Amino acid sequence: MKFGKFKGFENLIRVYNGKRGLPLVVMYLVVGRWQLWSFRVWRGKGTPSPAQLGLRLVKCLPKKLTKHFKVMVLVDTAFGSVEFLHDVRKLKYHVIARKCLYP
Repeated sequence: MKFGKFKGFENLIRVYNGKRGLPLVVMYLVVGRWQLWSFRVWRGKGTPSPAQLGLRLVKCLPKKLTKHFKVMVLVDTAFGSVEFLHDVRKLKYHVIARKCLYP
């Protein structure tokens, strides 16, 4: 964990749900031995919400993979919404929502 001021991030640091930091929406894809990370930075009020960013990441999954494998989306409800859950279900993916994935 890093502490301090980082000038390159000063425009990206936000307070969200009472926590100050760099709010990331992360997608971690595992297929057999292959692992892929993708992320988006939530840029604050007036921009797409973390739930909308997460949905965009899910929609970018390659069709070749989603046709041949069961897709399970694990989400932290702190960044989720009912709309996000419904939209993921419309894509025929399974959703597992947890209250909080971090302390």
